[in-house]
Amino acid sequence: MFSVFSSVFHPSNAFRNFAYRQPNKTHKKRPESASEKHIPLIMATNSPISQYKPMNRTKHKKVVAAIVETEPTTEEVAANIQRHRKKSRRNTSMANQLGKLCSQSGFCLAIGADQTKLINNFFKNFSTFEYLTEINKLSFSSNNGVVFEYVYKRASYEAFCIFKMSMRHMADNLMYEFWVGKFINKHIQQFPCFVETYGLYKFSGEDESDREKNYTLVLNNGVHQERLFEDFIPQLKSHRLFTMISDEPLSWDNACLHSKYFALLIQHIPITHSISATTLYNTKRETLDYANQVLSNDFLYILYQLYMPLSVLAEKFTHYDLHHGNVLLYKPDSNKYLEYNCHYADGTIVSFLSPFIVKIIDYGRCYVSNEDGDTSMDVYHALCSKEDSPNCNTNARYLCGDDKGFESMTMGNLEIESNKKNISQDLKFANYFKKRYNTLYAGKYIKGVHIKKCHEIINKIVYGIGVHLSESEYGTVENTEQLFPSRINNVYDMHHALKDAILDKKIIAANNKYYKGWSKLGTLSVYCDGMGRKMKWEPL
Repeated sequence: MFSVFSSVFHPSNAFRNFAYRQPNKTHKKRPESASEKHIPLIMATNSPISQYKPMNRTKHKKVVAAIVETEPTTEEVAANIQRHRKKSRRNTSMANQLGKLCSQSGFCLAIGADQTKLINNFFKNFSTFEYLTEINKLSFSSNNGVVFEYVYKRASYEAFCIFKMSMRHMADNLMYEFWVGKFINKHIQQFPCFVETYGLYKFSGEDESDREKNYTLVLNNGVHQERLFEDFIPQLKSHRLFTMISDEPLSWDNACLHSKYFALLIQHIPITHSISATTLYNTKRETLDYANQVLSNDFLYILYQLYMPLSVLAEKFTHYDLHHGNVLLYKPDSNKYLEYNCHYADGTIVSFLSPFIVKIIDYGRCYVSNEDGDTSMDVYHALCSKEDSPNCNTNARYLCGDDKGFESMTMGNLEIESNKKNISQDLKFANYFKKRYNTLYAGKYIKGVHIKKCHEIINKIVYGIGVHLSESEYGTVENTEQLFPSRINNVYDMHHALKDAILDKKIIAANNKYYKGWSKLGTLSVYCDGMGRKMKWEPL
């Protein structure tokens, strides 16, 4: 790790904190030399007064007086140093307090604890890059986009963000993902499975050529090196490469025109384990053993952490790309578990023990319906308007932003259409593991009550309907009929099945037995009663 921000103050820098006071308006303004631009007059040592146009003696004296007047006294420098030291002590004190309240910033952010607001405020919502100290390219970048880890440090306290940028014009549109992220942010405090979106940025430039130059600078420094150059971070802090446009009205026409030149800043939780094909299908024995351990003891609760909130939000939200790479597992402590208590309107409490907090990422293809009535269908209509969004309809072959990152709006062949909800589509994740569980349950590896229950649930999933057999794992038509326990047609059925399974006495006994020798980290209470209440964390 390297640092480009230092809290050390040097007296020689004190002069830069005093603005040049202009002479009386009756005097003529001196022309600036190249060496003087953006430098306080008192610091311009190579620009003697004699080089300027002659002026009468009286006026000349007044100008000199104005110059001398701006020079700070020893007392002023000392006072400035003292102010800086006080600010530094406040930062250190706040960092120490946060460290006591939440030693791992990622953990507090992951569970939406009360400290989340304190952390965000401490780093100025991360959007200014003022406390950025390190940048690393992450391994899960793809042809669709590249992802960097931004490390922030203020005093002794650290936090992390994801900086995401597109690799091509047809990649999932990041302005749309930002729009979805604003919907997700409203539910961050309600469910622990979502990540917060901090800001939307646009690469700077007077024209397309300048934008491409800045874009390439950021991209090349990340793609070809694991760590970016130290002198690159100051350029990010100065906002010369891109500017934040989070607070500006969103223009879908601009989203198409500059589709490649947007970037997102997103909450990052250090992920210790991820559910991926490489993990679950790796032939190495040690990897396979771990995967079997997760599937046999924790997968039921991983599924519940996914499908409970997806069921509660089913009429407002469909992820549409819920594959194994977009579901991450955060394990706060390798030897401790969390107790989950999920409260229902009828008084039922679903409780279980798990070391994992599940996170859903990548919101570029989601359907959302906001509380104000604005939906993804409205975005689609705006994209298709040749009058309002001409840059989204420049080619007769590609309409409605189809070639500008909005392809998921019209991918009807896989029943993926982000302009409308589909309460069956997100069964994709659970359906993906059907073959894996059938192998485990056949006795090739291990057996247990959790495997048996997961096998029963997953084999009731109805998926791939209306899609060609070769693509049946990628999509399905919506089926709103709730037929559990005979079949699982949608996220409502899946939620019902998982809830009943976890309330089973044999499952409860097996869960408690497995974690008997572990230590408890705390209790996380989540409310799925439809009231929108914030979750509550109680450390042990």
